[in-house]
Amino acid sequence: MEKDLARRAIFETAQAVLSGQLSYLEATRLLLNSLRIVDVDENDVDLMPFVLINSECDHLPIGRQREFWSVEALKGKAPELARSEEWAKRIAEEHVKNLLRRFHPSS
Repeated sequence: MEKDLARRAIFETAQAVLSGQLSYLEATRLLLNSLRIVDVDENDVDLMPFVLINSECDHLPIGRQREFWSVEALKGKAPELARSEEWAKRIAEEHVKNLLRRFHPSS
């Protein structure tokens, strides 16, 4: 059951990213959690970009972490967040599309 929920979460997260409803940076953490639940190999080609993004951006206020940052600090990080989001999109967009296909409910 947990794996089924994780598979659905991967598919829905990929959809949200590609439709612009969710940032690549936020999606990275969600995807990593779900991909580990479904036992995707740690060397999987579609997992590795998210491991890299998470590693390079773990110091940034992403998702719920933003609640714990001051408005001034968030403003100060805004340029780096924007650059990081563009970078993440460049390296992960094709892999998000792959995950959408791989974890489509009919597959």
